[in-house]
Amino acid sequence: MEHNQGVTQEREIRIACEGADVMDIADLREFQGDLKSLSAADYEKLRGEILQLGFSFTFAVWKSGTNAFILDGHQRKRTLMKMREEGWRIPPVPVSFTFADSFKEAKQKLLGAASQFGKIEGQGLYEFMAEAQITVDELAERVRFPELDMQMFRQEYFEIPNMYDAKIDDPNAIPPYSQDKDTFSVRVNDVKPADKDVVIELINGALAEAGLQYQASAY
Repeated sequence: MEHNQGVTQEREIRIACEGADVMDIADLREFQGDLKSLSAADYEKLRGEILQLGFSFTFAVWKSGTNAFILDGHQRKRTLMKMREEGWRIPPVPVSFTFADSFKEAKQKLLGAASQFGKIEGQGLYEFMAEAQITVDELAERVRFPELDMQMFRQEYFEIPNMYDAKIDDPNAIPPYSQDKDTFSVRVNDVKPADKDVVIELINGALAEAGLQYQASAY
């Protein structure tokens, strides 16, 4: 038996949002054709999010006669349908209704829902993660931002250059250092103020792994 915040003990997906109505997932009709695809990797990300957090966002649908067409939520439907095939029980899902006077207008609204007008900024994402205490591994596992190079983001905000190869007797060593009986100081250049704690943690981890009896601190 699986235990997860997003799942009941009967392997039922937990609904974690509320809409204007609820519908069976099979009654929601896809409306975007082949506009977007869902890769196996993205399916695993979305599946993992639903299992961890529950089903958290309503389907936006356009009702035309007896049909309920999805305007926003196609990948969620595909994921839930596949999970149903895997044996998960999918209760009726919340929906919200979007009004359109014609087929064309509904398609235009679908394009609007599929568009991403805001751009993810690296510094803003880093600060968001720090405030929410989200690790970079959790981010990489759970979400996908097409405009963000995750490897570059990780390197820029969560990794520091290897500074441990500098010889203590080398006066031209970079970064500069000073040493006395009790203290070994290294100055790290170009570190954002918000990153100091991360840098200190990384340095202390490296010192501990090397068996050195030093403790890094900011100055």
